[in-house]
Amino acid sequence: MTIQNQRRELGRLQQLPTPDFSSVSGPSGRALAPLTGKTFASLTGGALAFARAGGIAIAHTPCMPKRPRYHSLVAWQRADDLFIRLHRLTRQHFSADERYELTAQLRRAAFSVPANIVEGTARHHPRETLQFLRMSWASLVETGYCLHVAHRLGYIAAALFDELDLEVRRVGAPLRGMIRRARLEAKERPSPER
Repeated sequence: MTIQNQRRELGRLQQLPTPDFSSVSGPSGRALAPLTGKTFASLTGGALAFARAGGIAIAHTPCMPKRPRYHSLVAWQRADDLFIRLHRLTRQHFSADERYELTAQLRRAAFSVPANIVEGTARHHPRETLQFLRMSWASLVETGYCLHVAHRLGYIAAALFDELDLEVRRVGAPLRGMIRRARLEAKERPSPER
């Protein structure tokens, strides 16, 4: 979307009447007052917005899915589980002096896998989706290497390393399938296997 189109859309949204949701109550039971002006107009996705003391609540409309699309993806589910497991593992098994080195790097790499799947599935152009899925793949490989280093340094036992390595491969299988499909949708010639 060009800047002119964005400005035109923002102007159109600002001219829309602000709905009155004074009869709607928030989670605490207090009535919610509608947002007005530019704040309301800047919200996207057809969301209805409410303001109340302490924050903003957004109600779903028929055009906004209640559950994001990525929740049903096996690759995302496994990557999300892997990140949570590795985050807990680094808190329990890694020494404090590794907090800003290997621990942080492993957490960033493991977090990047599901995060890039989420961002890739939110993109509308197939080439952008493919780009984010490839970044997710690269982060998964980096996660595997960080686990290898942790094993060699003695932070995790061989049995635990084998189990985590299997989990990394279990994330990689559906992710690789998603990359293949995205490549076909982007009509890109396959590159040699790495």
